[in-house]
Amino acid sequence: AWDRGLSLRFMGFYDCSADLNGLGMPAARSKADVEKKYPLGKVVPVRVLYVSLTAAGKVIIVSRMPHVLAFKPRPALTGYELPAAAHLASDKAHSDISAAANEKGKIDKMWPIPYGTVLDDCIVLSVVGTIGLALQVPATKAVTAFAKVAQLAEEDEPAPKLNKYSGPFHVGTRHRARVVGYDAIDAVVRVSLRPSMVNEKFLTIDDVYPGAAVNGTIKVFRENGVEITISSTLHGFIHKQHLADVALKHPELQFKAGKQIACRVLKVLHEQRSILLTTRKSLVQSKLPIVTGYTEAEGAVPGAITQAVVDRVVDNGAIVNFYQGAHGLVVGGSKRLEPGKSIKCRILTCDSERRRIRVTDNVDEGVSLDELLAKLAPAKPTEFSTDISQVAPGQIVSGAVVRIRSESAMLTLDG
Repeated sequence: AWDRGLSLRFMGFYDCSADLNGLGMPAARSKADVEKKYPLGKVVPVRVLYVSLTAAGKVIIVSRMPHVLAFKPRPALTGYELPAAAHLASDKAHSDISAAANEKGKIDKMWPIPYGTVLDDCIVLSVVGTIGLALQVPATKAVTAFAKVAQLAEEDEPAPKLNKYSGPFHVGTRHRARVVGYDAIDAVVRVSLRPSMVNEKFLTIDDVYPGAAVNGTIKVFRENGVEITISSTLHGFIHKQHLADVALKHPELQFKAGKQIACRVLKVLHEQRSILLTTRKSLVQSKLPIVTGYTEAEGAVPGAITQAVVDRVVDNGAIVNFYQGAHGLVVGGSKRLEPGKSIKCRILTCDSERRRIRVTDNVDEGVSLDELLAKLAPAKPTEFSTDISQVAPGQIVSGAVVRIRSESAMLTLDG
């Protein structure tokens, strides 16, 4: 036994080794901890993970993890295992995490643990030589995290020297960490303690939402738009129609690579893993409510004033675009609406089932919603009597012409 694992021999000839993760003891602090569980001469089953029989030396790596010995997926303690492995989780393990999560109010964060999750108050369990740290995930003892030494400081900073008794990462210290991966073989969550990584607002596409204000860096200018670097892991695209509120004659002079720029998220396409942005000042600087759909929960509240962009003009008004692909119909327009123009509009009605929104460009707060609806309501058809007994042939009557045909005219009679 040694402080970083175990040396074994099988078939009386082949030497092999298992590290602390392979022994299921990532939190072991010393050689004594390993010897206590694996005394000299003890016979244990292992599964071979790696073999290198080169002339320089033979290397055989083995594992003692139960799921590796059983050749089955790890019980689903995190979000990185196969969905089919969920049923393998024992009731005890499930109840252990659920009970602890309920105490901390972190059920959504702890079961499962998705990529990008920020874990507060992680405790250093052990220092694994110069390799990294084993940490206890908050709210549960069933999940262990591991941070490599390269993930403890920024890329432009020297790697810290690890000491289990002193220094910023000694045993027992508490840190904020962010999930950056999962090791299915060793069954440990990979985390980073880099401040830039932990504090990154947009690490995954799931962190991005329509209407979010982002500060990006121009990556490259193209004929159809501009590519933007949002973070170290995310990129977005601005279509040329959303570069500005007015058409630019030479956009390449304004959007140069490396320039910092303020944007707003227009649409998030999760399946394509694509993010569409806008740099229109009318949208980026707007403080008005954001409409991302056809329900009140998505901002489509009758009476609300919001910002939209005219898509096209139709016979009965104009079609305007909101965020996340939602659109509406402008009725009773009082201004000249042109495609590509950004306008303020007031929501009149919403129909979530038919996915329709009616709006008006009349945003005068002195006019109530009921007054606008009454003004835009179609006039009720006039009711006419069909009782012809009220008139007789030869009778002189008065009326109004409503339709003229080639050989006749249609009138409505008074009285």
